[in-house]
Amino acid sequence: MNDRDKDKQEFIFGMKLKLNGQVQTSEGETSFEYQTNFLSLDLDSEENKKRFNNKIEKDKFIIKILRVLFLYYFVFASRSNPLDKEKKYDPSSELTYNPVENFDTQILPILKGDDDQAKKNLFINIKKGFETINVKLKLNKLKKLLIDCIKKTKLFDTKPCTLKISISQGILEKDEDKIIDSNQIFNDKLAKKEGLKYISVDDSSGIDKEELCSLSVEIKFNDIQYFRSNEEQKFSMKYDLEGIKTIPMLLTPQEKQCREIYKQGLINQACLVCNYNYERLKEEIFNAEDNPKMFWYQLTFSLLTYLSLKVLLDEAKKADTRLFIPLLRLHLTDKDDASPEEVFMRSFSYVLSHLLNEYHRFSSQGICLKQLDFFKKRNSLSSLYSTIPKIFKFDNYTPKLDKLAIIVVSSRECDRKSTNTYQIKNMIGEVICLDHQKNTSNAIRLYNQGTFSKNYDTEEIYKNPDVLTNKVTELYNKGYRHFLYIAKSPYSNYLNITGEDRELFFMSPDIIKTLKIGKGDIHIYPIFFDKYYVVKLQNIKAASLYIQDTSELRGLVNDKADASQRSLVFFNLFNGITGGNKNDRSYNGVISYTTLLNIYNDIEHEKTIYAGLINDTELKKDILNYLTLFHFSRYEAASSMINLKLDPYQNLIGDNSVGALSMSKHSNKNIDFNSLAFLTEVRRYLYDKLEKEEQE
Repeated sequence: MNDRDKDKQEFIFGMKLKLNGQVQTSEGETSFEYQTNFLSLDLDSEENKKRFNNKIEKDKFIIKILRVLFLYYFVFASRSNPLDKEKKYDPSSELTYNPVENFDTQILPILKGDDDQAKKNLFINIKKGFETINVKLKLNKLKKLLIDCIKKTKLFDTKPCTLKISISQGILEKDEDKIIDSNQIFNDKLAKKEGLKYISVDDSSGIDKEELCSLSVEIKFNDIQYFRSNEEQKFSMKYDLEGIKTIPMLLTPQEKQCREIYKQGLINQACLVCNYNYERLKEEIFNAEDNPKMFWYQLTFSLLTYLSLKVLLDEAKKADTRLFIPLLRLHLTDKDDASPEEVFMRSFSYVLSHLLNEYHRFSSQGICLKQLDFFKKRNSLSSLYSTIPKIFKFDNYTPKLDKLAIIVVSSRECDRKSTNTYQIKNMIGEVICLDHQKNTSNAIRLYNQGTFSKNYDTEEIYKNPDVLTNKVTELYNKGYRHFLYIAKSPYSNYLNITGEDRELFFMSPDIIKTLKIGKGDIHIYPIFFDKYYVVKLQNIKAASLYIQDTSELRGLVNDKADASQRSLVFFNLFNGITGGNKNDRSYNGVISYTTLLNIYNDIEHEKTIYAGLINDTELKKDILNYLTLFHFSRYEAASSMINLKLDPYQNLIGDNSVGALSMSKHSNKNIDFNSLAFLTEVRRYLYDKLEKEEQE
């Protein structure tokens, strides 16, 4: 938020404490136990010997151990023992212990040396040291204290704390040739998480010569409490399977257990099977980051797989048949510690899914065979049906809105010259449609209308992206007049509203104006979202809660309503379920929706936003109920009670989006390759060629 009168910017963040929870892939171990177990692994075991034969896995494993060592030693290396009977334990001693001296004299020399056995002994002894001084007990006490604090029902308010945020000079590039070639004075880690190490926060007021710049900030912690009303809404959901034809697909390594699964479940069914020799890939292709074969294999596999499927599926398209293709991936390693060839297979499956969902219904889901139980298997198979149309039926509510389209848009850079600002970006999106069934008063049909992608230069993508305008026009001609338009840059978590059009990304006045050309009765609602976490203080059985009292939410964004307000929270959805061990879960997720006000210089457009999102109208009630149904439609676990999906946009926006997963290293390791943008261009060429042939 910007307060122009006081020349101040204010940022609101939701805080979530890390409470040493259980790691899903480690059979009940806490995070501390799981991480410290890396220090005492048998490095001579057959499994780890194979791991060390692969340079990629070896480097990843070593980095993991060193991160655990550095972080945990500096946090937990205090010699204070809460169970020491001879010395009375003083918790304040944890704050005065300085681990740097011991680290420099006892740890660092061994790590710098060539004695591998000494390093193994060091790792084991550090883990034993944590056990000797009862670190687990300290963590449990701290965890209990924090949980008791956040679960207090009494409101608390703290005084603001003045701090200094500084950026060190280490962020500057030192190589003059690189500066000249790239036209950048900052090093190449600026856009990555590694860049956070150059940022420091402290309470000092002096000037440090190592600082590049510093900024004084004021931090204040507040809590916001919500109270439940008696209003309740119930609905049912069923899959709309009428007329849907299915072709299952299996992506699997050539391995004994995988073959058995295929024989048991799919051998007598018509399906597509794509298998790969994972041992050969690990030994010959995915064995080193600088192996050029890795890029060429990924490119060839992606291109041939996409073209083969496209040839098969285009025949169905000619017959006006929209197929459902559930792709099941079998994995030998879990997601958190995946082997490099399986990382690629997972990433590519999402790229393939996005491309083929343009016309067909394509979904992808992986199953790790290491810890395969009934519930994981059932939930994984259930998630494959997320793209199937669904019909929702309300018990006590009849909507008046006939049709609503939800359009989600994002982008990812795919080409850039280092010497200037010219870029090409891959624009991606998805369209969800909700139709009020005419034959019944309270039923809504929700379906995925399709995905889209196209490459643009930076000027065109933010002014006139024709793939988006064509999609809106297509839907408009089918009777849709109300559009929820959700757009967010994947590179930033918070939109800084300054009034400059270029900072609004796909919500700029230019794009909104273009989308409305020739459509006098269209209503477009620009919104963006973020997630935060809350503590559930009561035993609420409801699957979800929603907050849409604008007068109450206005205080969330600003303490006072003023003319400079540019954004407003209008809707929150609370996930009421607590998965896993309920005693180990302290938080529930909330997704918060915000719209933009007073920036479009269009009175009619502002009226549209107020009528559909802000004011207490029947239209707003319908729109928010339809948006809630979209969240429920994406829930992936098989259960008798459906619950909302907190983030139904993760396939398009975020660190695990298809745009992020499509990025890999080129054979020239200084270049990142965007496989989705590449295959988008391949598809464009094929369409252009097909159109020319049809015209001839």
